[in-house]
Amino acid sequence: MDKQISCDEIRSMLDWAGQKMGLGCQHVPIEISSRMKRTYGSFIFRLEQGKLVPVAFRFALKLVSGDYSEEIVRQTILHEYAHFYVNVLDQKNHGHNGVFRNACQILGIPDHTHFQGNHQEEKKRGYRILCSRCEKEVARRRRRDAAKNLMRTHRSGCCQAKLTVRMDIF
Repeated sequence: MDKQISCDEIRSMLDWAGQKMGLGCQHVPIEISSRMKRTYGSFIFRLEQGKLVPVAFRFALKLVSGDYSEEIVRQTILHEYAHFYVNVLDQKNHGHNGVFRNACQILGIPDHTHFQGNHQEEKKRGYRILCSRCEKEVARRRRRDAAKNLMRTHRSGCCQAKLTVRMDIF
């Protein structure tokens, strides 16, 4: 387990990037979200009267809780700063285009668009919906009522048979 990263440490990394690139972001709040499961960071903005207005830097709790190395956390924070920099500077969303990749190179981070770590989702209880004839899996649902509703309203695509449900961990 690596070191947990605080909002103050995130702010100091963002301030370092701001000094290096010449565009500070002290006015943009930092949010830590326990709901982010597939994304580890994001730069949130909105458009008001054709102008791009920064809303927040949002980072996943899992990212800053010590599960990942400090280098991965640093790269993710600077990646989101790069989005802030190019979007605010040009007043348009650049996504992961060449302008964005150039900003990443200046910051000294890789310009890939996806997290390169080994992420394992924790397994949860759910319901597998199966064909009653051949037992082929048709669907998965987390909630019992959603599984029951599917069983009531659908048939399997393989055999056109009724569906059955089995509780499982996936």
